[in-house]
Amino acid sequence: MLWQLDKFRFDPATNVLLEDKGETLLEPKTSALLKFFLENPSRNITRDELLEMVWDGNIVSDGAINRVVVQLRRALGDDEKIKRFIVTVPKVGYRFVMKAQKAELSISQKPRNIGMRVAVILIVISTGVFSYLLMNSNTTLLVAQSEPAISPLLRLSEEQFDPAMAGDASQLVYAQKTDTGANLFWTKSAKSTPVIIGAKGGNVSSPTWAPGSRALAYQYIQGSVCAFHYIEFSDEQPTAQQTVYICPANSRSILAFNSDGSKLYFTEQADEYEPSQVFSLDLKSGTKSRISQPLAEGRGNHYIDINPRTGALLLLSDQTPGQTTAFAIEPKDNSFQRLHNWSFRVDSAVWGHPANSIIHPDQHPSYQLIETDYSTGKSRVLVSDSRRIKTPKRIANDQDYLFTSYLYNRDIWVDGQPELSVNSSVMDYLPTLSRNGSKMAFISKRTGKSELWLKDFQSSELKTIDIKRTGLVIVGLDWSFDDRSIVATTSAGLFVVNFTTPNTVKHFTSKLPAYAARWTKNNTIIYSVRENSRWILYEIDLQTGNTQQVHENWALFLAGDQFSVSANQSGVPFMNASEPLGLDCAPPLFGPHLAFLVRGNAFYCVSNQNRHNVLQYSPGKPVETIQNMVPEVKQFSISADHTAHTVLVSSESDIMRTGKSP
Repeated sequence: MLWQLDKFRFDPATNVLLEDKGETLLEPKTSALLKFFLENPSRNITRDELLEMVWDGNIVSDGAINRVVVQLRRALGDDEKIKRFIVTVPKVGYRFVMKAQKAELSISQKPRNIGMRVAVILIVISTGVFSYLLMNSNTTLLVAQSEPAISPLLRLSEEQFDPAMAGDASQLVYAQKTDTGANLFWTKSAKSTPVIIGAKGGNVSSPTWAPGSRALAYQYIQGSVCAFHYIEFSDEQPTAQQTVYICPANSRSILAFNSDGSKLYFTEQADEYEPSQVFSLDLKSGTKSRISQPLAEGRGNHYIDINPRTGALLLLSDQTPGQTTAFAIEPKDNSFQRLHNWSFRVDSAVWGHPANSIIHPDQHPSYQLIETDYSTGKSRVLVSDSRRIKTPKRIANDQDYLFTSYLYNRDIWVDGQPELSVNSSVMDYLPTLSRNGSKMAFISKRTGKSELWLKDFQSSELKTIDIKRTGLVIVGLDWSFDDRSIVATTSAGLFVVNFTTPNTVKHFTSKLPAYAARWTKNNTIIYSVRENSRWILYEIDLQTGNTQQVHENWALFLAGDQFSVSANQSGVPFMNASEPLGLDCAPPLFGPHLAFLVRGNAFYCVSNQNRHNVLQYSPGKPVETIQNMVPEVKQFSISADHTAHTVLVSSESDIMRTGKSP
């Protein structure tokens, strides 16, 4: 029996891996590993399973497994950035993503030497003579196509994202991270040296090309200044640049030109927590108009793409928290229609090359690029990657796509030191100490999805809590007053985990995205929503399941053992809803994360003067500054004289493409 996988042919009987340039004799264990992968394609395989099936139940170190995997990857040509055969599934194991062709002959027909076996199979594969094999009752032939190859468009050490290729595929722009944000880079080909174009010193995002590659537009934010910049091109060289629109300071926009380049479509928020809506900008007159679209609530109508063939807009709209609906907007007759609804949140998508298709990342955290046929509702995996995937873009060759491949590693620090017992090689974040300080809940992506984990400092037990829902973006955790339950604020509402019954999980939905869920008593939870341009507080009675609006005019509420803290619509904190605390606190929300905390007899907030420090206020005492934390994205927790916070350890981001780079 031989296996054909991409350009290789593999004979497990002799441990030989053949390709046109020669043959490689694999070590027995490396050969056994490849054989097991080929027999178990496209599924997650744990290290325990490898120990049982490849190492025959013998206990070996992780280093020994890693060494064999590295040897196999080297033999197959997987490099540091591209894993076309073996994908690492963080803290689970591996997945073999390259499908193969398998030709299995009966023993009586097998040649006695490897040269003869290879010759027979090569004849069968290269000439397409399948009839002989199919007519023989002792022979089977299984054929499957390989997944599209993926390759880095640019081999750079810096972090790149938001790629956009010109309509004639002759030019590429992308954003590249800097200490102050991101710059816009442009190159005429993947082999030429990229150069910075456009404004510097701020944050560049969403570059998009006009038809005919005559111009491009992008969003630029520096401090409180937000603008759309427009760069013209002549003879494939950037020339004049101008500002064509001033946007709201906290808006994050997606841009797309219309079919003749006379208008710029864009998403816009009136405020960071307001729903996105879609507008058009007439580039000649400067007139801004709201186009016909679905009702914008919650996250709103947040992502668009233009169909290069029809001029229709693809719109992503989150009309229910944690779910995304795709619409087609037809600007010509001011109409729109629903195309497809996903049961999970989709952050970005583009029209696909095939008719009726949408290309988008899989559910969070996505390691796959998906093609969905909205006419049938069926989806298929387009590519798999060892890193997360976002912001797909079309390449103008009728078959391939660009996307951003990235991976972040965050660690949890406790009392100013890395907590080695909980940290993995990927994302560990949202550390939340129990009120008595004996336990810590946190979120980790070590299994390839966002999961709730629990660390018991007294027993050293570390376990995961199954909340029975995938695709969640988890943004907040809070312990009940008796430390028996946790409420998790997520993209799909609130999940309450009770550890005493045991691990009972209750799900509470909200018609709008929920923020800052906190316990007020052991049986009640309060949370905030953004409704009609104001923050509204709702309270859930866990015994009855009833929800009601409470604390009129207040935006946030945090209950403590001895006092409470409320924040007004401007984010100013008040003690017991009456006395302003007079602290120079940073805003209470950093994105979806709550940066206010009440524990014991103290209130904590991030300092507005130095975002690396936390201010501590206790009634009748001077304000103290806690300086042993670096609260990355304001994720910190304090309890019983202990502190915990999140630190960004490393980040990497590259522009990838399906198919091979020219």
